[in-house]
Amino acid sequence: MAEAMRAARGRKAPGYAVPVARLLAKAYGFACTGTRLGLFSLSVVRGLLGNRGFAVLMGGLRRWSFGLVPFLPASMPRAVMPLVTRQSSGERPQVVYYPSCASRTMGPGGDDWETASLPETVQELFDRAGYDLLYAPKIERLCCGMPFESKGLFAVADAKTAELRKGLEEISDGGRLPIVVDTSPCSLRLLRYGAGDLKIMDLTQAIEELLLPKLELEKLPGTVALHATCSTRRMNLEEPLRRIAEACAEKVEVPPDIQCCGFAGDKGFVMPEINESALRNLAAALPENCREGFSSSRTCEIGVSHHAGRPYRSIAYLVARAARAAAQR
Repeated sequence: MAEAMRAARGRKAPGYAVPVARLLAKAYGFACTGTRLGLFSLSVVRGLLGNRGFAVLMGGLRRWSFGLVPFLPASMPRAVMPLVTRQSSGERPQVVYYPSCASRTMGPGGDDWETASLPETVQELFDRAGYDLLYAPKIERLCCGMPFESKGLFAVADAKTAELRKGLEEISDGGRLPIVVDTSPCSLRLLRYGAGDLKIMDLTQAIEELLLPKLELEKLPGTVALHATCSTRRMNLEEPLRRIAEACAEKVEVPPDIQCCGFAGDKGFVMPEINESALRNLAAALPENCREGFSSSRTCEIGVSHHAGRPYRSIAYLVARAARAAAQR
């Protein structure tokens, strides 16, 4: 069904869509920089107006523009600085890490007390576990193609996937080293269209198989919520995600009636009613003592945070906190 909808979207795309998408794909590093600047600007406005004022302003702009201005909730991420990669020592086991364009540009949400970006947190975890991380060359311009696939622009999407695959093949020694992808929709895209002989691992799988056997964890007090994305379910990683959370927190809450969050990449910005409908029962389903949640897709986490009234972050943050707590014992 989803493939058919994307194909229909591509057929209905205006004539300029493909040329513009190709230009964007070629200048993807500049697009990431533009995203950071946009997020930084939103953070400044939100800081000046506060959450309530920001919501009133954005809601008014959206109404006055007849929906042309996207829906931008207070849970919008803060901008993060471009990724600073470390050079491998060559003395420890090596793993290739591909941080998605979402995690390279979108940091924690506006009210979130976390300050580290997801790539920084993943670097910390693999360092604690005794691994060196390798990165594909020119990583800032790389993308799995998902943003273009979601618009039905399959040729542009496949070209970006092929470009990423080439970089991953080079840095992974032809597929000898495992490749960790930190955003579930991107992992699924690569597994379906770009894996070949590459050993693609979603971050959830990598945490369970590569990190947990080597990390000492301290269970954190309290209750945390968990949201398994659609891609997580399609990769059969729902139970591994739960096992990771249960290894790190005293109690894990998974609302039984919440499935797809309805954010669907950028759809939550332009058709927020879908996200609102999908998560209409989420806040009531979470116990009052549950103050935060965890998932595996930055865009999904924006919508879930907004409707849950609690910050949702990558599962990597929970593991990092449990590892830090164990180290401080």
